[in-house]
Amino acid sequence: MCEAALDHGDWDCFLLAGRYTLLEQSALDSFLPKCSERGCSVVVGGPYKSGILATGVRNNDAGHYNFVAAPADVVEKVAKIETVCEAFGIALSRFMTLNPGDIISTGTPPGVGLGQKPPVFLKPGDRIELGITSLGTQRQTVVAYT
Repeated sequence: MCEAALDHGDWDCFLLAGRYTLLEQSALDSFLPKCSERGCSVVVGGPYKSGILATGVRNNDAGHYNFVAAPADVVEKVAKIETVCEAFGIALSRFMTLNPGDIISTGTPPGVGLGQKPPVFLKPGDRIELGITSLGTQRQTVVAYT
C-alpha cells in the first residue's frame, strides 16, 4: 500500500509497518529504493514484527507475528536466528539499534483487529490518534483506497 501511494504523490515520509525486519525485507525490492531516489524518509514501524524478534522463541511461547500466533515456519526461522546470535554471544534484539531521537510506537495488544473472530479492520471515517507525552499528538482519519 505504501508503494502505491508513493507512485501517486509527492511525499515527505512514510511509516513502513512491519515490512522491513530480519524476517521480511520485501520493501527492499522496490519501495525503499524508490523512496531513496525521491528523497522520501521512511520510519520503520514494528521492527520486531509483533514481538517475536524481541522475545525470541527459545524461552517463550511461539510468540506473535502479524498480531496472531506465529506460524511454524516463522518460529523455525526465529529459532535459527537465535542460534546464530547465541554462537556470537549477542541478544537477538540487538539487531535493531536505537539512536537518540528514535521513536518507537508500539502497544497493539493481542485480541485486536486481525486477532478477533471475526477480524475487525479500520474503515473509512475511523479516526486514529497517537500521542507521546512532551512530543505531541498525531491524528489520522481513514479514507477509502482508490
